[in-house]
Amino acid sequence: DLKYYFSIDSLSGKDKDIYIKLNRAIKRVTDDYERLQYNTAISALMEFVRDFQNTMVLDRKLTDYSILKTIQLIAPMAPHIAEEMWQICGQEESIFKSDWPIFDKNATDFDSVTIAVQVNGKLRGQIDTARDSSEDEVIALALENGKVKSYIDGKSIVKKIYIPNKIINLVVK
Repeated sequence: DLKYYFSIDSLSGKDKDIYIKLNRAIKRVTDDYERLQYNTAISALMEFVRDFQNTMVLDRKLTDYSILKTIQLIAPMAPHIAEEMWQICGQEESIFKSDWPIFDKNATDFDSVTIAVQVNGKLRGQIDTARDSSEDEVIALALENGKVKSYIDGKSIVKKIYIPNKIINLVVK
């Protein structure tokens, strides 16, 4: 079983973040498949793959684990490609004989949340912050975000709409 492929306790920093994001993806994709919401399942996979690609993971076993789990998550939508990738990764049995990925509840009881940042109702970035952060803390982080800055530079914020742990919308003129 791939569950004990590496030591979770040995992870720190970016490696731990990737492990948490992988488990978020496993949970989201599994839930989306159960609800037959394939477009959001694909979105969750793309989001994880982008984060994984942009992060230098130090633990080689975590890298292997993440790749194998991602291939398993892709399998229901792209069975032929997933099977090919599974074999290339050295797995001898068919991917469809492997157990479905189970998310680690310890990694999904998040102390942090990802909040979408909108400017004038359009998604312009995301920020990670502690769960239940105050509106002022979230706004400060949003204003520091490089992508968001480019949309608000030289403009004044007319209104701030904050839905805790979900989204912040900055209305600017």
